[in-house]
Amino acid sequence: MRGFIFISLLSFCLLPCFSQEGLKPLGSNLSYHYKDLKSTNQNPTHFSTQKTQSVSLQIPFSEDFYYATEDNYPRMSLWNDSSVYVNAGYPIAPPSIGVATFDGLNKFGYPYEPNYANSNDALPADTLTSKPINLFQSGTQILQVSDSIALSFYYQARGNGEPPESADSLILDFYNPQQQVWVNNVWYSKG
Repeated sequence: MRGFIFISLLSFCLLPCFSQEGLKPLGSNLSYHYKDLKSTNQNPTHFSTQKTQSVSLQIPFSEDFYYATEDNYPRMSLWNDSSVYVNAGYPIAPPSIGVATFDGLNKFGYPYEPNYANSNDALPADTLTSKPINLFQSGTQILQVSDSIALSFYYQARGNGEPPESADSLILDFYNPQQQVWVNNVWYSKG
């Protein structure tokens, strides 16, 4: 009888206990903070502390972020900035091992505007800017205006991460060095 009362009391106390799963915005990227999770490049400011080379990239220019399991930052030899998160964990069935994730966190793994009151507004965040690409010459061949040059890339709007907000967008801009202006919104996709 005593055991029955104890089990009944225990069951009565545990019935209201349950667990809930919740979704909240990402506060930071842990792989930037813990040494054993960090990339082999321990200096997240490596882009700004080293001089950039004025040498342009040759076409065909290809990047598949194959080094995602070793380094969380884009390669300095190909890219001018480091605000995207290079990884192998966010994509679903990617065409290669690694991807660049536009996660809304700066290169130190924290939100750009952590104290911003209205989290529904979209603010400029991650960028990935290539080194200049030479579109005038490929190897020893001089390129003509009539030559066809294409830019292709894969993108995945969510993957294993949080889905984009409706106000989010992915935008492709080009820089025109002769006129020293950015050609905005050459291609874009809304959240």
